[in-house]
Amino acid sequence: MAAEEFVNIELKRPSSEDDFAEVIETLEKYDKLTAGKLVVNFKNKVKKVLFMQTAKVNDTFRIEVSVEDSGKHPRMLAIREATLEEAKEAFHSICVDGKEPRGGKWEDVSADVFPVHCISINLFKTAYRVVRKNSDEIYKGFGFKHLSDATQYYVHPDNQSHSGTTTLCQPIGEALILFTSMLTGIMKGKGFGDYYCSENGRKIYLDIYPPDDYREHGVIPENIRRYRATIEEDHLIVAAYDEEQRWIDGNMEHLRPLNKLLPAFCVLLAREMEMDSDFKARMEQFVENPVVDEFVNLHEDFYQMHKMDEYSFAYADIPGMETENWKSYSEAYEVIRENKEELDAKKEVCMEKFDYRLFDEEQLSLIPVLPDEFILPEKLKSLCNAVVAGDTRAVLFYGPWHRKDNLMQTGCTGDRTSYHGDNQLHRES
Repeated sequence: MAAEEFVNIELKRPSSEDDFAEVIETLEKYDKLTAGKLVVNFKNKVKKVLFMQTAKVNDTFRIEVSVEDSGKHPRMLAIREATLEEAKEAFHSICVDGKEPRGGKWEDVSADVFPVHCISINLFKTAYRVVRKNSDEIYKGFGFKHLSDATQYYVHPDNQSHSGTTTLCQPIGEALILFTSMLTGIMKGKGFGDYYCSENGRKIYLDIYPPDDYREHGVIPENIRRYRATIEEDHLIVAAYDEEQRWIDGNMEHLRPLNKLLPAFCVLLAREMEMDSDFKARMEQFVENPVVDEFVNLHEDFYQMHKMDEYSFAYADIPGMETENWKSYSEAYEVIRENKEELDAKKEVCMEKFDYRLFDEEQLSLIPVLPDEFILPEKLKSLCNAVVAGDTRAVLFYGPWHRKDNLMQTGCTGDRTSYHGDNQLHRES
């Protein structure tokens, strides 16, 4: 028997077990060889699966499936290393059961099969040289413009500019606003995008539908309805899609068309959140309380952390990612939301009162009798409720002020209080 063979089989999909028997026979034969290739072509393209193939390399099988997609090229999914039994199961699932490859060991290897043109670029320094032609304003960016001086708000310790000033740029500023707006939507249950982190944490995938006002104000072109972006190590790919979810053809000759830097910095922000818990906490705090000084701080810290980084950057179609076993931000926040709701829920504690006549003399003797100083006066019960509710911050900052009509007013600072036997609250300087 030859050491290397090639077999081409044509099947209907889903196929019968009898027709499929030839596939099993070929796989078992290849298991005894060091090399061999099997290609299964489907007469009818059910569920967009075009063909399936496997190659025997030494002791394992590499399995690949070509699936139609809305983009320029089909998607290529692969299992890089499979045993004979795993190969049989994969072929049976697709050929006989008519299923699509997903989850488990399947990986999207489209970029390996259809290589894209990449450029090596320092995105963060480039961002200061790219501005929209229709406006230099940072959209929704607290009135800042491209190259606005924000030194009065923050100067980073690693600032190396000759003037020592803090300068903002439009691409990073607008990405920061769009990305945090996406997080706000997720938190409020009105999300227009999400990001996903792979099981091993090495790859981030962003999928976002920019709101209509971004087109109305010319931040992005009118035909863009969706952005996708992926980042793995220093390899960054972005893609834009139209209303029909078709990839908008483009190139890397210019960054300004299709506003390619917007999704690029959004996916980099997503990775920063996954890698740096402190940065993530600050981003979420900014979402809850978007103030100008924190906007400047986040923008400048993000720039300073990555101003020397070089990326392999490409604009290319990103076929639908299989994110079944990936961790998404929306799923993670749902757990946080449930925990918050549980903590915020007011639980009433029901206390059952007993008539003292139900106790005998011995039991009554075991009930402690509190002296007067331990019994809370009726007029102080509202203050104790304030302690429980967290309103004592006002007391700590401003101090209580007691008047004879028993009204509590704020307006004094730095005072402490003490309780005396005449049941009156007094200020101590």
